Amino acid sequence: MIIETTRFGALEVLEDEILEFPSGILGFEEYKGYVILEIRKDGLFRCLQSTDDPDVAFIVIEPAVFWPDYQVQVEAEALAELGPIDNPRDVAVYAIVTVPRDVTKMTANLQAPLMINGKTRRGKQVVLTDGKYSIRHPIMGAGQGQRKTG
Repeated sequence: MIIETTRFGALEVLEDEILEFPSGILGFEEYKGYVILEIRKDGLFRCLQSTDDPDVAFIVIEPAVFWPDYQVQVEAEALAELGPIDNPRDVAVYAIVTVPRDVTKMTANLQAPLMINGKTRRGKQVVLTDGKYSIRHPIMGAGQGQRKTG
């Protein structure tokens, strides 16, 4: 399948690479299909590209790479949209990154992670309410005892 993207042009993606977010992403609920694209070879930053609109894309990271103690605890009912989860390791966790003009001030939204079941290819954005994380965790210097901000 060919998808059009604003940032990468026309891309060919396999049907089994397409992720479905039945509830969409907060603020973008009407867009249900996405693919994860590599931005750089190191894989630290990826692009979650909408298959529905070429202009809709998010930079994402795996929070555990930057914050090894990052943990997401949600009720099983909240993850029902992901389909059956046989093994918690089948669920990948991503955080949406905000990249301002000054890239040293990049932040990650750790309060509303994206959870993706690798077996069903279904995703959901969950909002954590335990107060441990914020929507603006600085990425530069991550893993060095960063405190919650924002």
